[in-house]
Amino acid sequence: MGFKDFMLRKTHEEAFNKLKSLMEKTKNQMNIYKTLIHCVNFSDSIVVFSRDNSLNSLRAIIDSAKNLMVKAMQNEIPIKGAVAYGEISVDVNDGNQIFCGQPIIDAFLFQDLQLYYYGVVFLHSFEDFIIKGNKNMYDDINNEKDIHKKSIIEIETPIKVGIVNHLNLNWFSNFSDDNHQFSKIIGSILVK
Repeated sequence: MGFKDFMLRKTHEEAFNKLKSLMEKTKNQMNIYKTLIHCVNFSDSIVVFSRDNSLNSLRAIIDSAKNLMVKAMQNEIPIKGAVAYGEISVDVNDGNQIFCGQPIIDAFLFQDLQLYYYGVVFLHSFEDFIIKGNKNMYDDINNEKDIHKKSIIEIETPIKVGIVNHLNLNWFSNFSDDNHQFSKIIGSILVK
């Protein structure tokens, strides 16, 4: 998930303090899933990796991304992101900081160069994995009847070349029925 535009509009100290606050507020959620996911923050990016492609890891990624989006918006940090699927290598042992894999590049490039709104899009690699290869997993994670409560929704998504249908993280469902709070937060971010 990236927030480059936010970094450009704030002083270094303001950006650092907001980011530190965001990471503190999301730490508990990340700790719940520490056996399933790994989160790193560098510069204007937050990256969450799963350790495998299990249903529990998918739930951890979705819950963590929703939590990150909501907390970022509540902290007036406009953030956007993408979820990609594929093989990656992460080595953070013995002082190493190695992150390698095409899904990292795909997610970064899409959210940075293509995505024109604050949200999280699931890329085609994820759609191929979850819809074509693991439909039962998709149905299990998205079993709510009410579309407003689903974790993953297909919506028209504004990107550089126009509007396309994409699977998106339904992060705003975490605001429950409090549309006033949601509108107020989004309005305060877009005005700045």
